[in-house]
Amino acid sequence: MDLDHDDAKTDIVLAGAAAIFGGTIRGFVSQVPGYPRSGMAAVIVEVAWLIAVTALVPLMLARYRGDRWAAFGLTQPVRGITVGIVVAAPIVAGGIVLGLAGSVAGAAAPAWWWGRLGGAVAVGNDLVTRIAVVTQFVTLVVGVTLLIAFLATRGASLQRSPQWAPVRMIRTIGLPAVGAALVTGVIRVIVGWPLLPVIVQVAAVAGVLTLVDRRVRIASPMPRSTVIAPVIIVGVLHLFAAGGLFRGDLLAAVHGGGLAIGVTVATVLLARTRATAWAIVPLFVAVHFWPLCLSPLAIRVPGVC
Repeated sequence: MDLDHDDAKTDIVLAGAAAIFGGTIRGFVSQVPGYPRSGMAAVIVEVAWLIAVTALVPLMLARYRGDRWAAFGLTQPVRGITVGIVVAAPIVAGGIVLGLAGSVAGAAAPAWWWGRLGGAVAVGNDLVTRIAVVTQFVTLVVGVTLLIAFLATRGASLQRSPQWAPVRMIRTIGLPAVGAALVTGVIRVIVGWPLLPVIVQVAAVAGVLTLVDRRVRIASPMPRSTVIAPVIIVGVLHLFAAGGLFRGDLLAAVHGGGLAIGVTVATVLLARTRATAWAIVPLFVAVHFWPLCLSPLAIRVPGVC
């Protein structure tokens, strides 16, 4: 289903606004007396927030426009999972490196080895806690997958955008973003930030982009807006998460945003290729399992990003 240019642009703005401002709204609401901060109520509210800032608006717009799952480009048969696992290998390797470094330094190894599922395997946690941890992780992966896939699909419907070869998008958008993350990461190291996470993060995203460039043969050009639309949303989201343009931490914004943009470029190219559309699922699982700060949602981990 071909969507009208103005409708596609409106959908991008609405879905992007929910992602960008959702965290700010959550911050205000969480200050209200009685806001649940522990127990099952807190888990339910957190899952609801994750859905609200990621999948809710895209799902509502897809239903309103009538294209439903076609709005996410995931109507093809499930294929490309193996490709996604291969492309995610640099992220997995980065998580292992930081896990080993944390173990050697005496840090809590399970927090690294099990990533976001550490709470589900920790000794002493009850069944409810373990279910909550797994539910939050699954919601995060599904929500981000639907958000980025929706933005890419709507971006492809912007008919006034020039056609670019996928390799050009990698080399003119993805890799320069990783380069910006490297430069700002080095500056942060100079002012006291740990070096190893910066090296691992940049190497992981560069490895992902290289694998997409070499292993995924995407011959036909696609509208540049296919990548530009989600990239702009992700970049602005990281800027807001760091405190804004004038009063925020611009180094953190460019560092985290550059890494996330690199991952976004890779996932969009995979999602918009029929043979690898579902490859984004294992890639986003790896991105959100290991605490490497590569998520489009600007999820912060102390001491890492």
